Amino acid sequence: MEKSKETVELAILDDKEIVYIDKHESYESMRLVAHIGSRYSTLYPTAVGKVFLAYMSEKDFEYIIRERGLKKFTENTITDVEKLKEELKEIRAKGYAFDDQEVRLGVRRIAAPIFDHSKKIAGVIGIAGPTFRMRRGRKEELSRIVKQAAGEISNELGWERSKE
Repeated sequence: MEKSKETVELAILDDKEIVYIDKHESYESMRLVAHIGSRYSTLYPTAVGKVFLAYMSEKDFEYIIRERGLKKFTENTITDVEKLKEELKEIRAKGYAFDDQEVRLGVRRIAAPIFDHSKKIAGVIGIAGPTFRMRRGRKEELSRIVKQAAGEISNELGWERSKE
């Protein structure tokens, strides 16, 4: 993940909230700071949260949307449930989520799921950085780095990729 040169975030889902459990801050002078132990109930506008939403049950997804709604943070925030469902489907297909300034202008994030031995999501690893470094043209390169790290951690937890 050091190849990305961005802040690395590791999160779990606890009581339907994102909890950041570890971080590695970028050495760049302009960087995003992650706070270990921080809890966030808003899942849909962040790459980390979208990964959790993509792999949760339909029942839990519907509950979260019904209880918390889809508030607009920036002009890029997805506030339409059907559009969000389509993006979650893409996340499952591609194996990563991309947040293009949906919570804060000038910030992009990429995140991927970490699976355990039972093929359930155990956590999410992602990177966050300013848009001038995390350019759209680097999306594929950075997503490969994040997916590789997620796969390595998943393997350590006993996960084996399906042969389907």
